[in-house]
Amino acid sequence: MKKLLFTVFLSLFISLFTIAQEQHSPLTYKVRTPLIDIANPPLLVLMHGYGSNEKDLFSFAKSVPNEYLIISIRAPYDLGNDRYAWFRMEFSSGERTRNLEDVEKSKQLILNLLDDLQNQYHYDKKKVILSGFSQGAIMSYTIGLTHPEKVYGIGALSGFILDNTQPSSSKSIQNLKVFISHGIQDPVISIDEARKAKKMLESLGVTPEYHEYTAKHEINQAIFTDYIQWLMHVK
Repeated sequence: MKKLLFTVFLSLFISLFTIAQEQHSPLTYKVRTPLIDIANPPLLVLMHGYGSNEKDLFSFAKSVPNEYLIISIRAPYDLGNDRYAWFRMEFSSGERTRNLEDVEKSKQLILNLLDDLQNQYHYDKKKVILSGFSQGAIMSYTIGLTHPEKVYGIGALSGFILDNTQPSSSKSIQNLKVFISHGIQDPVISIDEARKAKKMLESLGVTPEYHEYTAKHEINQAIFTDYIQWLMHVK
């Protein structure tokens, strides 16, 4: 009986550890290993928005298909009070300015992390999906469009493509799978930015799955449902 109880306890412990394990590289992240036995799983990288942290989008893990290896990353720039950013912004001039040097540094940190994760988890390098909300979506676009050979899909939730982004000339960019969701009432990032991103992607030979919602700067249930459906489809 004691042996049985110990076995049950151990199984529960391993299950919880698998879902909530926290790792530290130059970037801090949370990981959910695949919930089924699979070699070379697809990799889903989640990146939060400005002023949030790695725990935010990690809540998606329970709804993401079991075969995914999920990594939810904390951005490197500390804003205080457990709030972080992929790039810092300045508001004092009356206009929002973005630190593009931060963008480049964050991009390189993420690319380095992808290499580290490959060594540790042996994910399928042909099935890497970068996904994020707001700033996280911006970083997903930035890396996916400049390094399409490393990325299979981009999930952009309420984001946009930075004006200084120079898409790769590689034909592999046309193979990108892209999901775009945006609220038409978004007061932070205009719906026009999502429409602009769609047109830019189409000019590169990419046909995104594009959705507009009666929503603000948020991930509501309709957005979440469509996003999970997309992940199920592209895996």
